[in-house]
Amino acid sequence: MKVLFLSHGDPNIDFSGVPLIAKQYINNLKRIGHTSALLLPKVNDKKIIFENKKDDITKFYWPSINNWNLTAFEKKPNQYDDSSSQIDFTPDIVHILNWVNFSPSILEKIKSFNVPIVRHMYNFEDFCYFTRPIYFNKDQKPCIAPLSAQNCSTCIIENQNNKITDKIKSIILNKKKKIKKKLEKRELVIKEHFTNYFDHLIFPCESFAKYFFEHYRETKSYSTIGHGIEKPKKIIKDNINDEINIIFCGGVEFAKGWFVIENVFKKILSEGTNNFKLRIYGDKKVTSKSSLSTFKNVFFFERYSPDEIDEIFGWADIAVAPFFFETYSRIVREFMIRGVIPISTDAFGIPDIIENNVNGFIIKKPLEIDLYNTLKRILNDRRIIKDMKKSVQNTVINAPEDELNSILEVYKELINS
Repeated sequence: MKVLFLSHGDPNIDFSGVPLIAKQYINNLKRIGHTSALLLPKVNDKKIIFENKKDDITKFYWPSINNWNLTAFEKKPNQYDDSSSQIDFTPDIVHILNWVNFSPSILEKIKSFNVPIVRHMYNFEDFCYFTRPIYFNKDQKPCIAPLSAQNCSTCIIENQNNKITDKIKSIILNKKKKIKKKLEKRELVIKEHFTNYFDHLIFPCESFAKYFFEHYRETKSYSTIGHGIEKPKKIIKDNINDEINIIFCGGVEFAKGWFVIENVFKKILSEGTNNFKLRIYGDKKVTSKSSLSTFKNVFFFERYSPDEIDEIFGWADIAVAPFFFETYSRIVREFMIRGVIPISTDAFGIPDIIENNVNGFIIKKPLEIDLYNTLKRILNDRRIIKDMKKSVQNTVINAPEDELNSILEVYKELINS
């Protein structure tokens, strides 16, 4: 079987979720005798550094467009005249992990292969400009269907224009009205994509599938397949030191809950509770300038390489993940398979794996209060960690082989239908 995958990023230089999943799929398919190729957007240097280096993955590139979040839905895919790129690969099936940054002409191109097209739904980029629909409501609650052009244009303007000069410029240029017109066309174009190009949808968890279909109400063939997490190569240690090791890996991204982390730990440390070490990964240039930098037991790091994950995650006793919007929360599973106790919100897919106060903690809004109380309880009683670690280690996490077998079943059914 020959599979063509689409991803927004190259897994050799982009260590975010989808590119790494693409690499995992390609490598695992290769092990059992299948052939794969990866199609990437040739993004300009203002966004991502384009590298055309040879490696063990066959790669092809397709033209990209600027401001994909809006312009990808301005016209129908066959109205974009930039399909001259060659893809020297004839697939039996096309698997779109995501197509962010691609010119929409790619949809016409992959349709021309006349093979089934699978679309993986990792986020909400088709319907939401910000991919995570949490910016309209003041409490970051996910937007309720149906979305409206009026609400979405207001949300975009408010969250794009952070400076007073931006706001004034936006009013003068009547930017909101222009965005609203684009958004009014968007829903029709999106529905055409799903109707005419995608044969089957895959969701990482059922709760996100339910949320998605509240916004897209047409009947569509779909499957729910959880991500497979590889077991750690290094043995997990059970010893608990006097100090508790806590880790946060979201950088300053709002949706990952950075401001919650900053406010809660500042409060705890200011009260004199310091029997722990906190490591913060991602966006070091920004995080290291926060008020937390004044405390000697807080350490800042850039994003890690996948090759470092066993050592970095294995260091921690507790992982904090105050998400506002995640569709499966793969990183929580990465922590748990290494025996790290998670503290997370009840984002999509989290209640599937965490039983509150048994193998982790699920925090509720207001997040700052609940996270503070949870951390204080743990920091005051280390027995909680010792007792809970066994439950975490005994949690069943989906294996890559199980995930791949489920995906192959989808492929075979589509090809034979």
